[in-house]
Amino acid sequence: MILKILQTVALHMLLKSLENTPLADIVSAFNQSFADYELPLQFTTETLLQKIRFEDIDLRYSVGAFDNDNLVGLIFFGIDGKTAWDGGTGVIPAYRGQKLTQRMLEYSFPILKKPGINSILLEVLENNIGARSIYERAGFCITRKLHGYKGEININNTADYKIEVLTYPDYGMLSKLGDFKFAWQQMDKRIQNRADTITTIGIKDNNEVIAYMHFDAKASRIHQFGIAKSHRRKGMATALFQYLAQNCTAPILAVNIEDASEADKFIRETGLKHLISQYEMTLSF
Repeated sequence: MILKILQTVALHMLLKSLENTPLADIVSAFNQSFADYELPLQFTTETLLQKIRFEDIDLRYSVGAFDNDNLVGLIFFGIDGKTAWDGGTGVIPAYRGQKLTQRMLEYSFPILKKPGINSILLEVLENNIGARSIYERAGFCITRKLHGYKGEININNTADYKIEVLTYPDYGMLSKLGDFKFAWQQMDKRIQNRADTITTIGIKDNNEVIAYMHFDAKASRIHQFGIAKSHRRKGMATALFQYLAQNCTAPILAVNIEDASEADKFIRETGLKHLISQYEMTLSF
């Protein structure tokens, strides 16, 4: 009987763009889908609109699965040039086991290809073996491992550096000081999207920025940091993190730090504790 019900539901399932779907329906479906997720992910209409703006989510290319007009599964896609990013894939519990994620992905591929998009990025939690298997069957390959950290900063620094708040940062120039390629949410375009929430600090040498950090003081979240290669291991990163600790009251969060990078090795020494690990996966058309 249960199998027959599931088969009937599958027959009535409609896949289409989220462009004309009421935001309240999207919020409800997303929150149901992620209610049992390892990390808390719940939105209001206001915070969903923030996510859409900050992460370049385009609802025209994002996909929903509908059962009799009820949204029961979705994939958000961020778009930047020829790259799409899976900004959230979820299926509400009652509709799992019907390969909806696989079906939504297959539906989205020709739609994404049409405007010239040639690759898709996503991140999947290391221990979410089921989701990773779905993505691998769809053609995605693991490209690298990323870590997230959270906690209190506990480091000492004897070097005396002048730290300045940079009013008009050159995002492209600063990001070159990092020692790994930033993930989607930390890329320059996404930093600029949230510029009104970001504080940028830097250390200069002869008016040239040689160390920097983008952070959100309200959310106590690090978005980017980097030190010029010729100036590393001189206490500058420590000075930036101490400044951060003095200007943020909540536990500090840093995510999408590339495994075994210099930044990753440094963060492990700051007092922040390992929170999650995830794989970045890529599909090229």
